[in-house]
Amino acid sequence: MVAVAATRAPFIALLCWLACATAAADASTGTWSGSVEGRGNYFWERSTRVLLPALRAQLVAPNDLRIGAHYAVDIISSASISQTGGARDAVFTEQRHAGGLLVGKAFSWDAAELDLAAHVTYSSENDYDSWLYGLRGSFSWNEKNSTLFAGVSRLDDTVLSN
Repeated sequence: MVAVAATRAPFIALLCWLACATAAADASTGTWSGSVEGRGNYFWERSTRVLLPALRAQLVAPNDLRIGAHYAVDIISSASISQTGGARDAVFTEQRHAGGLLVGKAFSWDAAELDLAAHVTYSSENDYDSWLYGLRGSFSWNEKNSTLFAGVSRLDDTVLSN
């Protein structure tokens, strides 16, 4: 558990830095902008509970370069004989951690804009690891009333034995 927490520490530090940098932006000059978003999702039914807290932050520089980060954890608790392997129902809890980064830049000309970005997300659970990464771009014209969007992503999953 200590090793897992240590590997997440730099990512959580980056989220905190983005939150502080966004809060410290000089609103009077309008040169920096950013956002911080926190969500808490909850699902409940008779035998299953799902809690999903999430945090997302983005910082946009004066030259339209932006960096963003997100982190989420799924906490799933279920009462099931099949999940615990015993003769009785018992509560089984599983967690999935996911975090990612996005870097992008917008280029503007008159009434048109080209926006390019790269992203990576890592997700882990006790029986799998997953990497999602990709590139995306959009071109807007006609005073941003028309937009063409394209993207490509790759997903690499490693399923581990239980």
